Amino acid sequence: MRLPAYRSIYPIRLLTAAVLTAGSPPLLTESANAAREVNLTAAALAVAGEPPGGLRGTINLTKHALAIAERRRGSNLALAARLLETLGSLYETAGRDDEAELAYLKALDITGKALGPGHPFIIPIADRLSSLYQRQHRFQEAEIEVKRWISVSEANLPLELGNLTMGLNNLAVLYRAQGEAGQAIALFERALAIGGDAPGVSADQLGAIAHRLAGCQAEQGRTADAEDNFKRALRAFEKAGGPGSTPVAALLHDLALLYFGEGRYAEAEEAALRSLALMAPGNGRNPRDFFEALNTLAAIYSRQRRYLQAEPLLVRAVEFAGQSFPSSDPNLALASYQLALIYEAQRRNPEAIVFFKRALKAATKAAWPDSSWIAMAANHIALAYAEQGQAAEAELLLKLAIELGGKSLGPDHPFVAAALYNLAILYARQNRFADAEPLLVRSLGIRLRQFGPENPAVQEAQNALWRLHEISPQPPKPRLRSSVHRITKSE
Repeated sequence: MRLPAYRSIYPIRLLTAAVLTAGSPPLLTESANAAREVNLTAAALAVAGEPPGGLRGTINLTKHALAIAERRRGSNLALAARLLETLGSLYETAGRDDEAELAYLKALDITGKALGPGHPFIIPIADRLSSLYQRQHRFQEAEIEVKRWISVSEANLPLELGNLTMGLNNLAVLYRAQGEAGQAIALFERALAIGGDAPGVSADQLGAIAHRLAGCQAEQGRTADAEDNFKRALRAFEKAGGPGSTPVAALLHDLALLYFGEGRYAEAEEAALRSLALMAPGNGRNPRDFFEALNTLAAIYSRQRRYLQAEPLLVRAVEFAGQSFPSSDPNLALASYQLALIYEAQRRNPEAIVFFKRALKAATKAAWPDSSWIAMAANHIALAYAEQGQAAEAELLLKLAIELGGKSLGPDHPFVAAALYNLAILYARQNRFADAEPLLVRSLGIRLRQFGPENPAVQEAQNALWRLHEISPQPPKPRLRSSVHRITKSE
């Protein structure tokens, strides 16, 4: 969460000054007051979003003001630092990150020389620089700048208690992004402990900190603590923006997921329904949030086998994904797959196959890091093809399921064993015994390692392998126990 700039919000009347100066910077006087006025004007224009001459004009205006200030370095180092911070933020807006970084670093250096390394003006510059580093995943450099921010805040207490609160929050966010949940939780807790009494820290900022803390605690399995902080965040958000605010909608969704994970389906349903009602697209709402809310509520119903209530939500999710996301987005494939599972659970196989196929087709266009569910969709379609006697199509899809499952889940995953088993049975039905046997051996080996010899899945593979040996025209095979022993040793 980025803090607002350290300076105050400038009056819109400065836009008038910009209109007079943007077209002819050389007419500006060489005084420090003129440089300060140009800086204020540039900042106001950047906030307004439509500066005369566009973003490039605002950058040039700020650079001109900086040149004026630098020519009067004896009395204007602090002003030059503020101009450099403004210039860095404009470069960021223009996507010129390298120039932004240099401007921020120079601003830090000048501020330290002009005002001292512990001056509060350091805080907003360190904030901007740390945010830039974090966006580039340069976490170690971002951590240095946030710690600088915290150190300066601590040196200027009690005036900077609000900045200390937000600095601790931002450092916690950094640690969480790097998987250091324990450190993140401690920092979030400290930020909340001091933030309630800190001037300038709003209710929605406290709510955001509590929300992040709850998320960390949920990931650590501390569900009771997480629930308490979700509710604390909910009270803060409702106080700040009302019960219909966007933060409330997102928090209710996360709370629904917490309840769902604990099997508290009635509470999960209530939270998910409230979240979905607040996430309708439009008014700046993120369409992905609405899509996820549809899927979450559908999952809650599906887990309880309330398929008739889950189905229309997933139908809507499929339609919404098709209308709202590009073909490279995986959401259409995922929603189609989930709807197919609902149809399959109701034994509506023709409809299930239609949506399994749609999921597989959409998945070929999508950029998706986890292909495990694609492998599972291929397995489902293959079984349907096998039942219809379309062996060639089933074989291709089962091979795809084995390949994708091995890559995404690992070669020893139970799903891979199941897909190997399915392909072996398909071969056996075609009397392709030589092709079927090594697949059954692999499947049995995986199941033995994963489950132990008494598991029903192991016994299923053992029995299939023994039947294959009985019906195969090849020479007799070793008896089952010695065969299992051979697999265990060699796999």
